[in-house]
Amino acid sequence: WGVASYLENREIVLSQCPQMVEEQRFYHLGLDIIVPLATPLHAPLDASVKESGYEAGEGNYGGNVLLMHESPYFDTFYSLYGHLNKERLPAAGTHFKAGDPFAFIGDFHENGNWFYHTHLQVITQKGFDQGYLSKGYCAAKDLAIMDSLCPSPLSLFKV
Repeated sequence: WGVASYLENREIVLSQCPQMVEEQRFYHLGLDIIVPLATPLHAPLDASVKESGYEAGEGNYGGNVLLMHESPYFDTFYSLYGHLNKERLPAAGTHFKAGDPFAFIGDFHENGNWFYHTHLQVITQKGFDQGYLSKGYCAAKDLAIMDSLCPSPLSLFKV
């Protein structure tokens, strides 16, 4: 088990990805939570599934789920999970209570050919509106505004 950091500079790892190099997007916008194959993921808070899908291709998310968290006590925000088992994804609109299992870690052939882990990223409504659902990395020039778009997901991480 392990955790890779939020805003970690991954320029060396991403140097073989032409789009990342071109856009200079090397700073990781989530946590990579390293766990065994088929580990269940549990909703950190009450949530509904905003989107659920599969992004095929080497280095992509594979199975992924976007949970929407709404409450009268905080602004609506989203938590994104990638590299999941594509056969066991919840349908959009499904509701989960905090602690309910909602997805499972995927195998290499369905998770973008990554090591076993999930990418956990928090996205504010503003970040969602600006397209940060599909961006797991940002450029150095954008670091100053990331807290308003994709803040640290550490507060959602529970072992």
